[in-house]
Amino acid sequence: MELIERGGYLAALGEHLGSATAGHGRLVLVGGEAGVGKTSLVRAFVETQTGKARVLWAACDGLFTPEPLAPLDELLPDLERTAGRRDVFAAVLEALGARTTVAVFEDVHWADEATLDLLRYLGRRLDGTTTLLIATYRDDEIGPQHPLRLVLGDVESARRIALSPLTERGVGELAEGSSVDVHELYRQTGGNPFFVTEVLAAGGSGVPSSVRDAVLARATRLDFRARAILDSAAVVGLETDLALVQAIVDEPLDGLEECLAAGVLQSFEGRVGFRHELARRAIEEAIDPVRGAEYHARALVALSDTGDSARLAHHAEAAGDASAVLEHARAAAERAAERGAHREAAEQYARCLRFSEGLPPRELADLLERRSQECSVTLQVEEGLSAGLAALELYRELGDRLKEGALLSWSSRLLYWAARLEEAEDAAHEAVQVLEELPPGRELALAYAHMAGQRVISLDAEGAIVWGRRAIELAERLGEDDIVVGPSIAIGAAESMRGNGSGHLEQALALAKARGTDEEIARAYSALVFHGVRNKHWPDVDRWLEEGLAYSAERDLDDHRIYLLAWRADAALERGRWDQAAADAQTALDHPHAVLHRLWALLELGYLRALRGDPGVWELLDEMSELARHNPPQRNVPLQLVRAEAAYLEGDPEVAWRELGTLHPVGLTDRWIAGTLAVWRRRLGGAPEETGPVPRPYELELGGDYAEAAALWEKLESPYKAATVLALSDDEDDLRRSHEALLALGARPAAAIVARKLRERGARGLTRGPRPGTREHPAGLTGREAEVLELVAEGLTNAEIAARLFITEKTVGHHVSSILRKLGVGSRYEAAKLAAEDRELVRPR
Repeated sequence: MELIERGGYLAALGEHLGSATAGHGRLVLVGGEAGVGKTSLVRAFVETQTGKARVLWAACDGLFTPEPLAPLDELLPDLERTAGRRDVFAAVLEALGARTTVAVFEDVHWADEATLDLLRYLGRRLDGTTTLLIATYRDDEIGPQHPLRLVLGDVESARRIALSPLTERGVGELAEGSSVDVHELYRQTGGNPFFVTEVLAAGGSGVPSSVRDAVLARATRLDFRARAILDSAAVVGLETDLALVQAIVDEPLDGLEECLAAGVLQSFEGRVGFRHELARRAIEEAIDPVRGAEYHARALVALSDTGDSARLAHHAEAAGDASAVLEHARAAAERAAERGAHREAAEQYARCLRFSEGLPPRELADLLERRSQECSVTLQVEEGLSAGLAALELYRELGDRLKEGALLSWSSRLLYWAARLEEAEDAAHEAVQVLEELPPGRELALAYAHMAGQRVISLDAEGAIVWGRRAIELAERLGEDDIVVGPSIAIGAAESMRGNGSGHLEQALALAKARGTDEEIARAYSALVFHGVRNKHWPDVDRWLEEGLAYSAERDLDDHRIYLLAWRADAALERGRWDQAAADAQTALDHPHAVLHRLWALLELGYLRALRGDPGVWELLDEMSELARHNPPQRNVPLQLVRAEAAYLEGDPEVAWRELGTLHPVGLTDRWIAGTLAVWRRRLGGAPEETGPVPRPYELELGGDYAEAAALWEKLESPYKAATVLALSDDEDDLRRSHEALLALGARPAAAIVARKLRERGARGLTRGPRPGTREHPAGLTGREAEVLELVAEGLTNAEIAARLFITEKTVGHHVSSILRKLGVGSRYEAAKLAAEDRELVRPR
């Protein structure tokens, strides 16, 4: 295909290669909708490097559940892949860095989990090499939860190329010499080069409504022999060996020339294939189901000696061969799990389960248990929980008490990640009860260790220490030393809760580094950060966050990285660093993670919006309320406190009081939460009441010493709390200090409340204005809002803006609402018109 309107993209790739050649290797992502010309662009660029750089090429296949790291077979066929995954990754990095190289990974939206992990690994380590790694992907096939989002999040925007469709002028250039109506062609195709060329190749007799019509229009002109070849090729993939096609057709390939002449297939030195995956899919979907199943059955036989279990499982399923599915999908799952491709393993076990009718109960339970384990690694919590609970019931029916106890403990972990905390506690206790009836073994030690962790989550320090010591004693007696690390972390956390500092946790971290897994080391960092934030020991928090985030990123432990980002957001919000808090909370919210992490991200972002007076507060808090409905009431106190403060800041103290309901500070295990609840009950008009022990700043406020309480909050680096305590004073100087501090933070609703209080006292000359971060913008827009406004002015929809900025469409909607409010306009059109008239509105901060 002729390259039109692609000069700028080619130049950008050239600049990236220039940097790589200078020793600053990098990963560059080329995204765009299907058919927009990503492959054509990259091939044209690679052709310019002939003789200048080594070129390596690999592609991911969307035909079936992929084989882990399958692209390496094309990219580096001689690479030894029997070592552990990280050793393989290191070997790939070494092989790529041996000389100046342009390496291409096509269609990584279809990549298996291990390949995506490899891309992230390389992307973080290519600097210092002379390698340019280009990965192409379809940005219209990756939703917010797509695993590729993890790779996108690691790559700075300057290294992401978003390939746009052609303009109407470009379509006209492609259509030059044809009789089609260019305007109508552009309208129907949206400027997608593949759509345009397919329509033109179909003869230009009218404009088909979809590319499928264009592809099938040519396919219908083939005779039966050529059509059989075309259908067989579609069944086995984008590109395949002629021998395999012949095995499926089961007769000479007399119609091949007709396929090539019609342009529905292309020839590649003994191989044939489609120019585009969309064309292959159009043909495959048009095949008669009975004939399609027969073709897949023949492919299964023809490929039986390849050992490619993932591909065999795909053909077995399409052929409806249950026994073959169970054989090959299970083998593929085990192989994927060994290579760290847990999402693929989970999908293969799901494939087995779709054909599990008639299996013996124990074999079915084993499949369910394995799927549950693989789903848990990839944070597919609900799927993992469903499979785990189904396995548990089967083991109960079989009377296997050991497996029942183990699955109860396992299900407790998944219930916790699903934020069903009360059920998680019940399952953990039941697991111990079942296993204590049996001879003590590894399963019981693990159940004790899990109980210790559960008590930490409940802020029950004494219980955590008791269960932790019990787990360690049994593990050491059994010689199961690997179990000791987890309960040691729980005991360290408990000692920190009891006010004994972080020393025990630091010892647990050292033990984890010496004897534990990567996950346990990351868990120790997470515990240190949690307890540092909880006690507002900021120097420790900064140190552990830096180390923990670096460790989690280096080992691709995204679960812990997102957990740490959520707590960094909490720390930043507390310390008045609200832009950082918003960015970290949004990153956590956009991540495909477990429900529990989403709860904290929703809380932080909802609270921050309430403090700033931004729109979208209640949709976040309502979503959190829905997700937290399974929690016991005491667990939801932080949420109720935020909802109450949000209502108060909106000027509705009655709703705020109702949000607190019957919550009472006495009996709460977290004294910081108890203190917050006590002061809010007082601020909302509650009578003085017993509180139990609360931190000193709250104690001072409850005693009416607002200035001293504010000074202590300042010492604890909590400027918002300091300002809101001063707002309770009757002293005009204190109120003015509160007002100025709240304006500086950008806490507009609280500042407005204090301003009203001052005016009621006759104060004059109050400062007005936005927070410092937006004051320099002529309309008070944040940097992100200015960026969104510029894209609105270009005519992009919310979905298109979300794709361009790699944020959710819902987040774009919030930004647009805020922009319209700040600009004082009622529509996107008016906002775009203002932006066109005054370019200062879209200038970066």
